[in-house]
Amino acid sequence: MLTSPVLEKQKKVTLSLVFVNFQSAWHLERSLESLKKEKSLLGEREIIVVNNDPKERALLHAIQKNYPFSLIENTKNTGFANAANLGANASQGEILGFINPDTLFTGNTLSFLEEAFRDESLGVIGPKLVDASGKEDRFDFGAEITLFSTLSRHLFFQIFSQKKEVRAQIEVDWVSGGALFVRKSIFSLVGGFDERFFLYFEDADFCKRVQESGYRIYKALKPRLIHLGGKSQVSFAAQKKHYYESQDQYFRKHRPGIEASTLFFLRNILYGK
Repeated sequence: MLTSPVLEKQKKVTLSLVFVNFQSAWHLERSLESLKKEKSLLGEREIIVVNNDPKERALLHAIQKNYPFSLIENTKNTGFANAANLGANASQGEILGFINPDTLFTGNTLSFLEEAFRDESLGVIGPKLVDASGKEDRFDFGAEITLFSTLSRHLFFQIFSQKKEVRAQIEVDWVSGGALFVRKSIFSLVGGFDERFFLYFEDADFCKRVQESGYRIYKALKPRLIHLGGKSQVSFAAQKKHYYESQDQYFRKHRPGIEASTLFFLRNILYGK
């Protein structure tokens, strides 16, 4: 079910922000409050919330009274990829921004990203993410995911992550779905997020398909968003389960069989998974 405030028809929507909610309604309210700091240079914006947590339905309706947004309600948790696709399909903007509810805006980020899309070669861009103390997120972008990069990433982070610097951003192979911006035309071109990924790796898979379509992936060096992180997980055990299942799915889809089997073997030795 979709509930939405009435948009004035004569106003052109440039940017659609899509939030996927699961056990994060209170954090979403803080995020929407921080969004007031952001100014638009190119046009109107819309906010779409896809709710994967029926228990928070009443709370979201209460928040909606103070922060107008379109609300899409699922009857159960369908995973990030499915919910994000629902939000994208309901959007009107030329640019889509997928934002975690536990993210705080700091001002000038959205106008910077909107301007970045004047580069016709740009497919996807992710803003810099930091935690509440200002420390940079170690896992919000990276190099192409291979067996080698997966192993080296845990030992020598960022040695192979960036390709080249382009003005105020660097070209990378993927950025985090926690804050991912893409032209809607490109999102449609590649078919959106692969819904076989319930949680994790759907962003890397998406960026890979965007690259294969001839567009570049950038990571912004500034400005930044504050990502509080981990606010919608049921448990650490559930987090690991989703992570390993999606990692296996990614390797089966994109990497040689020998890499997938070797990764599975090493993970069983190290972690019993």
